[in-house]
Amino acid sequence: MKKILVTVTFFFYALILFSQDYTQTIRGSVIDADTELPLQGATIVVTDVTPQKGTISDANGAFSFNNIPIGRHNLSITFIGYNPVALRNLSLGSAKELVLNVRMKEKITNLEEITVNAHARKDMAKFYFEVLNFNGLTPTRSYFAPVHFATG
Repeated sequence: MKKILVTVTFFFYALILFSQDYTQTIRGSVIDADTELPLQGATIVVTDVTPQKGTISDANGAFSFNNIPIGRHNLSITFIGYNPVALRNLSLGSAKELVLNVRMKEKITNLEEITVNAHARKDMAKFYFEVLNFNGLTPTRSYFAPVHFATG
């Protein structure tokens, strides 16, 4: 009876030990490719885990994901005004965390020309205002061009 109890206990612990999910950490930083300054607020998403995990970069451009299952993963990095970056088939092993340094290039967008037309309205009153500028201890006065305010 004692041998059966020891054998069952051994198999129970072996089952628990081998049923663990191995996880690791993905961390890194996001910087501008030209200036090499950190990009605060970049969105980083591990796209192939369920549910998807996402984070944003801090003031130093740093980000970190904990408890990511080992294996191959895809990351998507986006930031307003920059071209998105997709990292595919990143190998995450159990022996060492994955450290990434992501360089993002600015997105240059050519916009069409616009024209702004202004027309004077006769029902607008003209006002002048003055601002005191303190240059050292002596105040100096500056006068600005007329500013139009709606009367009403």
